[in-house]
Amino acid sequence: MTAGLPTNCRRIRMGVYAYEVKYLYGLLSLMLVILLATVGFGMVAFT
Repeated sequence: MTAGLPTNCRRIRMGVYAYEVKYLYGLLSLMLVILLATVGFGMVAFT
């Protein structure tokens, strides 16, 4: 049982890591879209 424990823990950790990376990429893309929309709206408003 103890031999299969580290691999299981590592698998869970990798799954959590992949989920965190996906969440971070989603957050970054959302921020980028908001930034681009704000810049575009500002350019339209100032011209």
